[in-house]
Amino acid sequence: GSPPAPREEAAPQAREVVDRTAFAGLHAPDTTPRDDLRIVGALLRNYLQSSAGTDAPPLGFNEEIVRALGGANPWHLVFLPADHPAIDPQGRLCDRWGTPYFFHPLSAAVIEVRTAGSDRKLFTSDDLLVRSTDE
Repeated sequence: GSPPAPREEAAPQAREVVDRTAFAGLHAPDTTPRDDLRIVGALLRNYLQSSAGTDAPPLGFNEEIVRALGGANPWHLVFLPADHPAIDPQGRLCDRWGTPYFFHPLSAAVIEVRTAGSDRKLFTSDDLLVRSTDE
């Protein structure tokens, strides 16, 4: 007899970018590090609002957050494309100095985001921070 026909792999789910304007200013030359933090906070707020009341896994480390924002979430929605220049080769979201943001989940609905600032050292006087609940 003839060999069995190869099985077709299921096509990956389409991923839709939620709002390109939400991340357009991230690391832009005409924005500031504080603007970058506000943008990251807004992306997290949008994600968390979308996941409220669902079985979405809690967010933790930078890489987990980047994957979730990139579409690895129950809705396959992209809040930040995986090829954005602010994402380093290790899959971490970085500040404009190339230092990964520090994400600190305070609850299922609130994540604090810290940038190490120009000295590239966390928890020093030039750090900036925002919470996902900040407007």
